[in-house]
Amino acid sequence: MAKRPRGPRRSADPSADGFADLVDRAIATIPSPFREALSEVAIVIDDWPTDDQLLDNGLSPDDDLYGLYEGVPRTEW
Repeated sequence: MAKRPRGPRRSADPSADGFADLVDRAIATIPSPFREALSEVAIVIDDWPTDDQLLDNGLSPDDDLYGLYEGVPRTEW
């Protein structure tokens, strides 16, 4: 018989608040120098990308988008 994984059960589809909490916890694990570099970056969680975001990134409406940076790279500040 296979052993069950240890730790809390995780929902396959967290609520919006639950997902935002996961994002906050993940950001908190980023080493300080890198996390501080994110201080000017807005982290926005949306349910779906806009049509323009899909089109601009060569994606179709059937594709999944799990992350997207829109803006000027920090190396160009």
